Amino acid sequence: MSAPSVTPPTLAAHELLCAAAEEFMHSNSTFESSVAVGAAFDDFCQCGSVQAAFAVPLQHKIFSLDAALRWILFLSLAPARAAEEGDAPLSAPFDAAAALALVAAVYDSGVQAAVWDHFEPDESDDESDEDADADAGAEAGADEKSPL
Repeated sequence: MSAPSVTPPTLAAHELLCAAAEEFMHSNSTFESSVAVGAAFDDFCQCGSVQAAFAVPLQHKIFSLDAALRWILFLSLAPARAAEEGDAPLSAPFDAAAALALVAAVYDSGVQAAVWDHFEPDESDDESDEDADADAGAEAGADEKSPL
């Protein structure tokens, strides 16, 4: 006789956290379909950990880069607040550094503009510097001719 199967606990057991996450998803989604956001929420609640649940809205493509970064903040703080208000504590803490690494991989174009472009010299700045040098040289020449 086989042992009865035990269903691992899901986030659905954390009613306050799930309710807050649903509100967050709806108010921060860039997707204009409540069906898509609802599907992401349903998948979120079926996850066994907050770490796994973090990726759900990214997989469903309902968040912008800014919303994904706010999602990291939300999942870093919300579980403790939900526990204070009566939810059971989570079995494992949320790893924000791992979440940031995932965001950097998924939102590569946004990260390029937000981070990596700041390490590359801006060609328009080089042209502006050359224009300023030319203007300064012209002014110096004008000063030599000026009787003042």
